[in-house]
Amino acid sequence: MKKNTRKIGIGYIVLVLGAIILALPFVYMASTSLKSSREAAEPAFSLFVKSPTMESYNKLFGGAGSVGLASINSMIIAICTTLGNMYLGTMAGYAFAKHPFPGRQILQLILVSSLMIPGAVLLAPGFLLYRDLGWLDTWLPLVVPGLCGSFSVFLATQFISAVPNSLIEAAQIEGSSEFTIFHRI
Repeated sequence: MKKNTRKIGIGYIVLVLGAIILALPFVYMASTSLKSSREAAEPAFSLFVKSPTMESYNKLFGGAGSVGLASINSMIIAICTTLGNMYLGTMAGYAFAKHPFPGRQILQLILVSSLMIPGAVLLAPGFLLYRDLGWLDTWLPLVVPGLCGSFSVFLATQFISAVPNSLIEAAQIEGSSEFTIFHRI
C-alpha cells in the first residue's frame, strides 16, 4: 500500500511540474500584455509587471486596425464557407454516390486529383481571375471558392456510399422526391 501511495505522489508531482512548465508561456504572455511598451522591450525575463497598463489593449481594440471588426468578418466568412461545404458538398457527394451519370468516374478522378494540388499554386491565377471578375476588395473571393471543396465532396461521397440503396428505393416507392430523399435520408 505504501509503495502505491509513493508512486501516486511522485506521479502527481511530475504532473504538477509539467502543468507549470506548460502554463508558463501563457502566464508570460498575459503579464507582458499588461506591461508598457518600454517595460516589455526590456531584455530581462520577468513575469511580474512593475506598472500595469491597458495601453496594448487600447491599441488592439481601438484605432484603424480594429480586431473586433476583423473578428466579425472572419466569423461571417467561416460560417458561410462551412455551411456551403456542408450543404453543397453533401449534395454533390449524394449525386456521385447514388446516381450513375455519364462521365461520373472521370469527374471523380478529377475531384480526387485536385486534392493533390497545393493551394499556393492557385494563388496567382486566382487573383487574376478575381480581378477580371471585379471581385477585389469584396468577400466574394474568400467565400465563393470555399463554398464547395473537393475534400467535402469526397468525404460525403464515401459516407453516402455506405447508405443502403434499399432506403432510397423505399423512399421512392413512398413517393418522395430526390430533394426530399437527400434531406431526410
